[in-house]
Amino acid sequence: MTRPDIQTPDDLPTDPEGRTLRASRTWLAKHAETLSDSLDLPPSASELPAMAATREPGWIARGSGTFKNRDVIGEGGFGEVWAARQASLGRLVALKAIRPDITASVADSPERLRELEESFEYEALTLAALEHPNIVPVYDLVRDGDDRPAIAMKYIRGKPWNELIKAEYETLSRDAYLEKHLPIMVQVAQAVAFAHSRGIIHRDIKPHQVAVGEFGEVVLMDWGLAMVFDEELLAEKLPSLLEDPLPNCRRSQNPSGTLAFMAPEQTTDTACDLGPWTDVYLLGATLFYVLSKQPPHPGEDSRSIFYKAALGEIRPITKTLGADSPRDLVDLALKAMVAEHSERKLTAAEFVDRLQDYLRGTARRQESMALVQNLQDRVGTGSEMSYRDHARLIYDLNHALQLWPGNMEARVLLLRARENLIRDAIVNGDIALARIEAEVLPDGTARDELVAMVEGAESTTRRRNAWRRTLTAAVFVALAILLFLNVWMTMRLVNLNEGPVPTASESSQ
Repeated sequence: MTRPDIQTPDDLPTDPEGRTLRASRTWLAKHAETLSDSLDLPPSASELPAMAATREPGWIARGSGTFKNRDVIGEGGFGEVWAARQASLGRLVALKAIRPDITASVADSPERLRELEESFEYEALTLAALEHPNIVPVYDLVRDGDDRPAIAMKYIRGKPWNELIKAEYETLSRDAYLEKHLPIMVQVAQAVAFAHSRGIIHRDIKPHQVAVGEFGEVVLMDWGLAMVFDEELLAEKLPSLLEDPLPNCRRSQNPSGTLAFMAPEQTTDTACDLGPWTDVYLLGATLFYVLSKQPPHPGEDSRSIFYKAALGEIRPITKTLGADSPRDLVDLALKAMVAEHSERKLTAAEFVDRLQDYLRGTARRQESMALVQNLQDRVGTGSEMSYRDHARLIYDLNHALQLWPGNMEARVLLLRARENLIRDAIVNGDIALARIEAEVLPDGTARDELVAMVEGAESTTRRRNAWRRTLTAAVFVALAILLFLNVWMTMRLVNLNEGPVPTASESSQ
């Protein structure tokens, strides 16, 4: 399938999973020739050399306090994050600033430089407005030595969520893995739902943007692409932001987002099709990553991945996620990633509810698995069991499925238990019971084999019964003959013993 209307940006990030595409990168590509005339740069923005790409530790930033930087702890498309010491309180903070090579590349374009600085200021305002346990707290909007803006934020001692997923996806059991990472997914979705309640969308949700602290803290980072989708809702909830309005769709650039995760509407040249439904798609894409350790959009390179994102084409779900992935979670991810945004009815709050519903069923699933574990040995005893034992085993396995309908092991054991009952019934000659049980087995099982066994047993029973009837009749005839002969012989002996009756003269003699 091709779409001639899809316009692929000239300069896409080489890392489609970890790097964020910003419309500003496209701006650099379009203006690279103009910039190169004054800065002696190559014609492609992707080839821009590092210009003062790193700063020496120890540079100072000032706002309401003084912050002294130590080491770079992260880097993105336009920003770099430093560990810094807040002098007034002596605490460690994270300080996000514009990368020096980026500011140098647009040094001769004050308008573009101001756009970059405003994007940082907007991010600081957004974070300040969204006070939530799962949104990184901002302490101050400061200025570095070159009078460039920087954001002082809480320093999270932990790891990016994507690194934890990659490290634990195969080392933990499936249940232990989901038990650990689904609550993180819930907290991320709650942060997004909270932002939506304030009229703001994130636009770049992915595991790489989530920091997981040493003691379970979960924060959604990097709100640099945040956009107001409902100005009336924002005015109602956060009237103070009317003095410093955040970008709306008319003042936000598109395409923007992370190629391997982004929603189809993020690939167009207008941001006015974006809304809460866009973040919902990104939540679904993030859940897809949690379940598979892969982002949803496939491709050999950035251009092909961007094209797949524009089409809303995702990896084959069954091959990627595997048969053991919980169906409820797979369905939730797919429902969130409906390609046509007008048909994407799920909200972030509903996404949270669906996840919590799944997690609330964890205790029932564990009980179901424990019950099945205890029943495994009983299934293997076969003919040693009485009908009462068979009935109890089948009842317990059905109960395990009631607790958790997705317990595939219980389904397999239940099928084996019913097959064992049928075989035992055949051996015991209870053919009617065996036929009733065999005929209700599902297709694709040993149903045909067992029905054939039942029919064979019925045929054998018919022959045996016919032989028995014949034998019974023969015995009856034999007994009748014997009885007749016995009566005849008795009468004959009586006649012989009695002889002729003597006359009177013979008696006197």
